[in-house]
Amino acid sequence: MAAERLEENPRVTVFVGLYNAIPYFDHLVSQIEAQTVEAVRWIFVDNASSDDTWTRLTGWAAGTDRDITLVRNSFNLGATGSIFVNLDLITTEWLTFIHQDDIYLPHHLRTLEEAAVAAQDDVVGVFTDMARADHRGRPIGSFPPLIWMLPDLDPPTVFLALLRNHCIPWSALAVRTRIFAATEAPWHSTAFPDTEITMRLAGRGRFVHVEKETMRYRDNMASESRSIDDRERKFGATVSLFRVFNSAEFATLARAIDPADRAPFVTGLVNSVTVRLGETDRAALVTAGALERLEQLWDNTEPTGLAVLAGVYGGLGATATAGLLDRMAHAAGGETVQSTRITPPPADQSETGTDPASPARAIPPFAMVTYERFGHLLPYAVRRAAARAVVRVVTRRNPLSAWRFEWR
Repeated sequence: MAAERLEENPRVTVFVGLYNAIPYFDHLVSQIEAQTVEAVRWIFVDNASSDDTWTRLTGWAAGTDRDITLVRNSFNLGATGSIFVNLDLITTEWLTFIHQDDIYLPHHLRTLEEAAVAAQDDVVGVFTDMARADHRGRPIGSFPPLIWMLPDLDPPTVFLALLRNHCIPWSALAVRTRIFAATEAPWHSTAFPDTEITMRLAGRGRFVHVEKETMRYRDNMASESRSIDDRERKFGATVSLFRVFNSAEFATLARAIDPADRAPFVTGLVNSVTVRLGETDRAALVTAGALERLEQLWDNTEPTGLAVLAGVYGGLGATATAGLLDRMAHAAGGETVQSTRITPPPADQSETGTDPASPARAIPPFAMVTYERFGHLLPYAVRRAAARAVVRVVTRRNPLSAWRFEWR
């Protein structure tokens, strides 16, 4: 299918970050040239590569009539830093990203562009499904996308899902540029910035899921996201979550939650933090910080959150504080508080307490291996229906499953 211009004034900019991209350059260019829509702008940023990436890039750009801007950073800013430092160059309403080593099908940009143009004003992001490829780029199986398991895409549901496990594929996402710019997060570590930004976006509006596979994530052991160890990953997540819970976006989201949904939201938040950080003192610390912020935003009127906080402080031996919180919980909710009380993550666990549940460990090994080996051979609709059915059965009695996203 020939590339088609949908309109003269592009609505979408495609950001292509490059670093020592020579092993992928020819394939990347062929994918760009195969895209079936041309009404987009392109920004290519070379992150101070030490190979011939810049030379190859400038040579290719000179021979194309695409709307292209080329940038070479003076030093390697990391993938996220490279985006935000050059964000002033993006003047279109929407922004999406292409990674040098991933696999993009010809209809990828057209699908995102059409969804973005059709999006209502309260939509902050549109995304497609992401499949998987091996290091050579060949399609392989993977466990089902977590996004398939969400009961809905309401902002509170998306927020809690992202808190539990990152479920919106950054590589398949387009965002409103202005709103994205307002959610900039510290980018010196790759531990959590994409999840932090996406969680804050959920406080600014809705996401739209286009149910099509349009790209494949390549298993690349040399990628930037795999350059950090587990300690930095958990530390980064902890620090980032404190920023999220103290953000203006979280305040907006919390205030919009119907009072009838506040108690289940608290339960979902506590469980999601436990899945993310394990039953550790860090989880207890983040839980306490999040619930104190919620009670502040809700004028101390939600008894479930107050009861959980009483349990956290009681675990520390802070009897006076726990007692006051108990009295506040009773004042807010009467005699029903004790029956709805939630056991928080233990505050006295060591840093090496129970690890968070991963999606791969939450499903029986036989089912996971079978799906990974043969699932990608099935039609999309069949694969999705089968995966949802299996996960629903496996997780229905486990509120701490990595796949459990119901909260109401």
